[in-house]
Amino acid sequence: MSDVDEFYDDASSEFPSVDDLSPLASSSNPKTVGRLVAIWAKANGTRKGDNGDYGFTDSLTLVLDDGPEGDQYTDLVGPAPVEVELQHSTAGIHSRLKPRVDGWSKARKDADGNVIAPSVPLKFRPVIGRINTQASTKYKKGSPAFSISEPSEADREIIKANKDLIISINERLATAAEGAEDAKAFE
Repeated sequence: MSDVDEFYDDASSEFPSVDDLSPLASSSNPKTVGRLVAIWAKANGTRKGDNGDYGFTDSLTLVLDDGPEGDQYTDLVGPAPVEVELQHSTAGIHSRLKPRVDGWSKARKDADGNVIAPSVPLKFRPVIGRINTQASTKYKKGSPAFSISEPSEADREIIKANKDLIISINERLATAAEGAEDAKAFE
């Protein structure tokens, strides 16, 4: 008789979260530098929490490295590069993602008013930076506050090495949205 554990795995109550992007963070180690990520904002929402309503942004997050020392991948968010669907609700990340769901960048103009850089849709372009944490000033539970910082020059080399992958995700998301709009038009 074979053991049932040989052909399946039990479901787990664990799921990927922002904690997997800076897994060294804890109440005793609130200030950390985590993984380099590219985040595409997909949808915004609001939820009731213990401390009142809070906003969140559903995202596609591409993890580009395993942290500065290469040791920050987890069982739930494995070695880079890896795509994961995440919900970002920390103010430091959500505030940067929220306007990107439907937003456009502003066109840049020169002193004479000539457009030197046209506006571009932000929805299909990721925010790229390194996840970091610090002690939370809002909540005293001891959990660190997550944010995202500007990429360093070394990070930019990783970004350039993943350019084709990033562009393919930009195109995949734009194509999927276009298909959804076309389908909705024929309902």
